[in-house]
Amino acid sequence: GYPPFRRDLLLYNAESQDPEVVKKLLAEMFESNKATRGMLTTDAEAPPEVDVIKRRLGWVPSWIEVFSQLGLQNRKLYSKNLISSLGEMDPYELSLSRLPVESRLKGRDPLNQSLYLWTKFMLPNFILTSLSDRMEMAHSIEGRVPFLDHKVAEYSMRMPLRMKINGMREKHVLREATKDVLIEEVYNREKHPFTSPPTQEGNNDALLELFNDTVTSKAIEDQPIYDPAAVRQLMETHRTCPPVDRIGMETLIHRVVSAVILHQRFGMSA
Repeated sequence: GYPPFRRDLLLYNAESQDPEVVKKLLAEMFESNKATRGMLTTDAEAPPEVDVIKRRLGWVPSWIEVFSQLGLQNRKLYSKNLISSLGEMDPYELSLSRLPVESRLKGRDPLNQSLYLWTKFMLPNFILTSLSDRMEMAHSIEGRVPFLDHKVAEYSMRMPLRMKINGMREKHVLREATKDVLIEEVYNREKHPFTSPPTQEGNNDALLELFNDTVTSKAIEDQPIYDPAAVRQLMETHRTCPPVDRIGMETLIHRVVSAVILHQRFGMSA
């Protein structure tokens, strides 16, 4: 459902596409995605680190391009000690080496290749961790994710692409299956991730106040992950940049602030 998969369909699907039509649709998709621009779409070139994926697959899925750009931005905030401790580790090569890439992806449509990698990397390591299983169990809640029933998942993987994304409508078959019980606003709503509300203009925004208090506190000096000076520079850039560019920055700031608070609250600070 996310924009990178629609981008993959436009750029890499097996059917021939008029380049001008593709360009127009990509521009429309980017423009319509203002709420999460910078988080889920990118027009920047992927960094050299993802070349290993291009060598193995012959192309780079759009969601990996997006997250590689976010990773570069995040890396600029790391402390020198953390960067040194990572050494020459190649996360992309390490991740691919744990999967039967050739046997599972050979001959499959690029969009399905992208979806397969998403289900192996992002689904268990991020989505089910922060939004489902671990978060629920940490609060003694036994949740259910019905779309991950293995029969539903196996059936959906065999569906033709046009039932997954029809034109620019994502989750097409799910929308059509539930059309009679959905109001029009929900039926036509574009896919968005769960995110914290963006900060607001002015000096009375509680979230912005939390950001500023955290990055100017002693706690940020005590944690070993981020470079305090780099984080403060990011906050200054956030203060002066256009509002449309702030959401992507706030994704990084949230990570920093969360890490600092966790270190402080659970006694892990230096």
